[in-house]
Amino acid sequence: MLVLVSALGKGTIPALEYARAMSPEAEAVHVELNPEATSRLRQNWEQWGTRHAVGDPASPFRSITEPLLEYFDQIDAEYGADAWVTIVIPNS
Repeated sequence: MLVLVSALGKGTIPALEYARAMSPEAEAVHVELNPEATSRLRQNWEQWGTRHAVGDPASPFRSITEPLLEYFDQIDAEYGADAWVTIVIPNS
């Protein structure tokens, strides 16, 4: 279970809780488009005290598609082709 996170909005925590209920290995994923925004997200993340790790593949081209596809390939290599990956997109 991967939860796409751009910021800690009102829908982020329920989406993370939903993902965690479905899988103890749920992970939040943030694609870094702006280092300052990523820094703010990490600070907010620590204040919320959530247990979810934030993976943040960087995007040199301000696009989330390529970094996410590369991240999914890493997951595929780690868990095998038979593993299921579910993407959760929080409601803002």
